[in-house]
Amino acid sequence: MRPTRFATEIGWLLQTGLIVFIVTPTIGIINGTKIFGTLSRDVLLTHVHSGTLGWITLGAMAMVLWLFGPAVPASKDRNTRTLAILSAVAIPVYVAAFFSGNLPARAITGTLLLLVIVMWAVFAIGAASGIGWGRLSVAQLAAVLSLVSLVIGSTIGVLIQIQLATGTKIFANDAVGAHATAQVSGYLVLMSVGLIDWRLLGDRSRRTLASNVMIGALFLGGLCVAGGLLLGLIPLAALATPLEILAVVIFLIRVAPSALRTPLRSGSARFFAIAVPFLVTNIVLTVYLIVTIVSSGKPFDQIEIPFGLIIGLDHAIFVGTMTNILFGVLSQATSDRARVWAWADQLVFWLLNAGVAVFIVVLITGATDLERFTAPVMGLAVYLGIATFTLRLRAQPEPVTVAIPA
Repeated sequence: MRPTRFATEIGWLLQTGLIVFIVTPTIGIINGTKIFGTLSRDVLLTHVHSGTLGWITLGAMAMVLWLFGPAVPASKDRNTRTLAILSAVAIPVYVAAFFSGNLPARAITGTLLLLVIVMWAVFAIGAASGIGWGRLSVAQLAAVLSLVSLVIGSTIGVLIQIQLATGTKIFANDAVGAHATAQVSGYLVLMSVGLIDWRLLGDRSRRTLASNVMIGALFLGGLCVAGGLLLGLIPLAALATPLEILAVVIFLIRVAPSALRTPLRSGSARFFAIAVPFLVTNIVLTVYLIVTIVSSGKPFDQIEIPFGLIIGLDHAIFVGTMTNILFGVLSQATSDRARVWAWADQLVFWLLNAGVAVFIVVLITGATDLERFTAPVMGLAVYLGIATFTLRLRAQPEPVTVAIPA
């Protein structure tokens, strides 16, 4: 399965994402092994944003272009290409601003990137309107609402950077938590659900009342958690619990049979299948976190939440879900090219997933001494995946041989 339009632009976004992604495991391994002691907050924020923006969001933008590209009028090809180029430039610059520790630079580059993200949302909404909202696929509808969530979460994030740079108090409550939950529970979970449904079910995916409820519940659930944290309203955050549970049940009914039938020995489909349990893990841990907050009976700023739980649920979505999905997409997108380093396929798949699974368990259980062993395994698998798919993206498509009857 390859994109029918904008294949070049999709390739730019994916390749740029792979390059920026190099930063993520590098910092992750250094942090996990503690070879340089405790890293600064600037470096750790670079680790987070090089993965979530540099890798995952550039990949998500490529998927949006893939999903909606055929509906874009030819007259808008230049604008679409410009948007892809702006994204491939703005995101790495913003990641570099985090590493620099320069607060004004973060505020300025973040504002510029926010404008680009808004343009992606406008692009998707316009394309969806052209197709017809009732005719959108599950993945297309999920992608549109995912980008709306991304705009909300990114707006909060940029305002945080402006607040830090200017010393102006914009938010009275937990804006960082609101930013993070909008980006994860809203944006990333919605995008993941749509992409898994699209790639795992293929032509068998159908828009139904249940799928609409699933997507709507995830969108509203993300808004409830983010809004509850931002406004300091625990009851609002609590509303997300039944919504998340309802959505994950529908999701499993839709995709679990296909995921269980998918062989894990080889093939690109296994990346989408293995992403399912990691996505469910993220949602379950999120629900547990919400219940913990609500049942504590304390204000948000007085609740002690295990740091390992937060990092664990983040890695379940960042690595276990979205990285698997994007590696699966790259495997499919390069299927018509020479399988450079064919031996690497098994190593990437098994080391990545074994590494992140153990890493999540280590974080949740508090066995932090084991991080120095699990982080390098996961990181080395990512390095190998980056190198392998970069080489395959650069390879020329293999010529098609047509048999001529005698």
